[in-house]
Amino acid sequence: MARKISGKIVVEAKMEAQTPISVGGIGPGDAVDLELARNGRDNWFIPGTGLMGALRARFGACSELESLADSMFGFQNEKNNTGHASYLIVDDAELTVPAGLDREIRDGIGINPQTGATDDGMKYTRAVLPRGTSFSLLLELDLPKQPEDQSKDESSIDSNNFVKALKWLLDGISQDGLQLGAAKTRGLGDVKALKINAVWYKFPNDMDLWLDNTRPLQDYKKVLPCDEVIYPWSHEKETLKTTIQWQPLSPVMVKSGTEGEIADMLPLVSGYASGEVTPVIPGSSIKGILRSRAAKILRSVTKAELPEVDKEPDYILYELFGSTKSAGRLTVHDVYQSENKIDFGAWYDEDQDIMNRTTDHHDHVAIDRFTGGASDSALFNMRTPKREKKWDNITLHIDFSRPRTEIDLDEDKEPEELSTLSKQQMIALLLLVLRDMEAGWVPLGFGSTRGLGDYKIQNITLEGLYKGSLKEVLRDADLQTAWNTFIKDNEVYK
Repeated sequence: MARKISGKIVVEAKMEAQTPISVGGIGPGDAVDLELARNGRDNWFIPGTGLMGALRARFGACSELESLADSMFGFQNEKNNTGHASYLIVDDAELTVPAGLDREIRDGIGINPQTGATDDGMKYTRAVLPRGTSFSLLLELDLPKQPEDQSKDESSIDSNNFVKALKWLLDGISQDGLQLGAAKTRGLGDVKALKINAVWYKFPNDMDLWLDNTRPLQDYKKVLPCDEVIYPWSHEKETLKTTIQWQPLSPVMVKSGTEGEIADMLPLVSGYASGEVTPVIPGSSIKGILRSRAAKILRSVTKAELPEVDKEPDYILYELFGSTKSAGRLTVHDVYQSENKIDFGAWYDEDQDIMNRTTDHHDHVAIDRFTGGASDSALFNMRTPKREKKWDNITLHIDFSRPRTEIDLDEDKEPEELSTLSKQQMIALLLLVLRDMEAGWVPLGFGSTRGLGDYKIQNITLEGLYKGSLKEVLRDADLQTAWNTFIKDNEVYK
């Protein structure tokens, strides 16, 4: 069972959540459908298997690195009965919530595409930990011992490639971060390394130091001085990032799932920094709005009937926004009203002065259709975030690195690479949705049919596969040709 190794590289990375994170546990929790995972000490944690999967996924985008990833992370081939355990060991990670903050509960709903309202039985709640939650990512990489005559052992693993791969992984989590847990394309699970230290033990000389754990860790770039780039393609060629600068024209908010004492309806808030919360528009809410508009555009240019639940007019909607069988390529981040920071304790105590400083009060009444007067006991009120306080930009990311997903994909069928034409058609569809947002036709958040959710787009810029402003990219000839081809292939109305 033992395997020969030439040494070990131990890594400790200080990670911090850039968005809320949700790593699920077993079964529902107290007043929540999707609870967070807890370890034997009853602390929130991320299992090592989840961290290992997130690290392994970074290789999954490139087939040329599949063999190296299998060697490093382990594999099992049942057809020829080959495989081995992982050379990379990942510890469970306990989570630390910023001081003064606590677990949050997010409400989720499923929208019926035929009615535009919440689907029956599709409301659920999810527990999340706020942005700023931190943990230590602890890795240990065994370096296989090279045979004296490597030419006679074609199956041997080159430990030098392991070192390069580890360096590339650490560079990635430092620059781009990792995505962990649930709802990663709906604004949750982005974590980034703030500091990474490492130590390299070379055996047999360093065996005592490793056993005693006496060699200090230092910056990983000094320990792993690998300048060679092992990734054969530029990530920029497979992604598209969109940044939307916007300003509310009317109150914009997502309603909290709980009623308040000071008002019947309060805006959803989320932890932003130690001891502070801000109003937030979850990425899931924005993504749902974008998906609904995209489906409307597709139904407008094709002969598709109104879609049934989970059956959209065309595969590009599945590819872009996801389905019950596959995650979408579009990721939408939470949007915070960062100029409206509120003390955590004062907000949940519903302090009158804090509420007046950070929200506006609105009274509403339901009208009786027969009398034309106010319905009995139908007076209600709400608090909305201060309209003049600035919100952060809306950011969208599309990742085209994964193969094409077929809804009825045969398990024995190899996944196909996404064609350039399909990528262009998805981008064109998203650009049309953004154009409608710029025109003011896509309101945001709660109460959009009652005067809330209006905004003005100040600027939309794109980076990656296409660069420039929205107007500039909309004029791209290749995108226009791709969209016209889609319309022609899907039998437009005459």
